[in-house]
Amino acid sequence: MFQNNFSEFFYQENIERIWYDIRNVIPCYGISENHYKHYFIELLFNNIYSFERRIEAFFDIMKKMYSNNNEE
Repeated sequence: MFQNNFSEFFYQENIERIWYDIRNVIPCYGISENHYKHYFIELLFNNIYSFERRIEAFFDIMKKMYSNNNEE
């Protein structure tokens, strides 16, 4: 019983932290529901890659997205 309550507490703390991070990414004005997906993707990208690695990771992803199928 104790373990279950303890794990639920950390789960709730984690969810609250994620919502806090999402609210910090979304601008205070000019919000559009069409952009919600982009705000979430930006949050994921920033959490996955460290600050020092972000620009390199961004260009690696763009290279994969826009490269010809013949290039490997």
